[in-house]
Amino acid sequence: MVNIIRKISAEISYIERTIPDIQSAFDKNNLNSLELRGLAKCIHEIYNGIEKILKQILLSKYVNISDSKSWHKDILTLSVSNSVISENTADLLYEYTTFRHYAAHAYGFRLDEERVFELAKNIIIVWNQYLSEIRKLYPLESNSTITKEKQ
Repeated sequence: MVNIIRKISAEISYIERTIPDIQSAFDKNNLNSLELRGLAKCIHEIYNGIEKILKQILLSKYVNISDSKSWHKDILTLSVSNSVISENTADLLYEYTTFRHYAAHAYGFRLDEERVFELAKNIIIVWNQYLSEIRKLYPLESNSTITKEKQ
């Protein structure tokens, strides 16, 4: 149990080091192409961290995670059916699964700035909801929540 808590705590610290970069983007009116790509990458990194935590928890429960092309979506379904996260949280995260795929495989110049900003603003809320559910399963440090939001 100590090992999984250590792994989860490490991912949480990585995610929480990324969130201020997202918040700093809210201070700008228009992002140039490189800044927009950077913001999309930050969203991508946070979602990847969330997936890594879910995967570690499921593996610790001896849940088989397939190697199929849909494993990114499947992990959310498995997380709900194994009482790791709520269906509501899974629904919110699903939007980031599809974005993660797009951001990883599309050209950055095709990113929709308005959509990226919307996802960036919402990821902080989704993160806090997700983290509160993970904390119900594992005793984590109390400072592992982002409470200050810039809008």
